[in-house]
Amino acid sequence: MCTYYLQRNVFPTIIDALKPGGMALLETYTMDHLQYRPRLNKAFLLEPNELLSMLPGLRVVRYQEVDTGQAAYASILAQKPE
Repeated sequence: MCTYYLQRNVFPTIIDALKPGGMALLETYTMDHLQYRPRLNKAFLLEPNELLSMLPGLRVVRYQEVDTGQAAYASILAQKPE
């Protein structure tokens, strides 16, 4: 599980660390969050649908992009095949 922290080069390590059937849950801010916090470093924000491509080989169980009016974020729950 990784929330509100984005270090793109860690994703392969997350995938490798999962046992067959293991699940990864990730959630962090998207570029749309800049409307609420304009000074955030864009390097640490997700592009639209970016999480969908960052976990190759895993089955996406749930994916969402949300804008609550106070925060914008994406989350994914993905499972390593057994």
